[in-house]
Amino acid sequence: MKRAIERSKLDRETNIELVETMWKQFSNLGIYELNVIDTTTHSIKDTVSAVQEKIA
Repeated sequence: MKRAIERSKLDRETNIELVETMWKQFSNLGIYELNVIDTTTHSIKDTVSAVQEKIA
């Protein structure tokens, strides 16, 4: 969340609003929950690797 809020494309307030909206949209994935990859502690490189592994 910190990384998303600190993006420089938009101001901080807009970033927070967008993150909160996305959180609501993704907080209950139902049948798709099995496809979730927790990237909380991943670097971008690790995230890409995890996604590639999942879709392979």
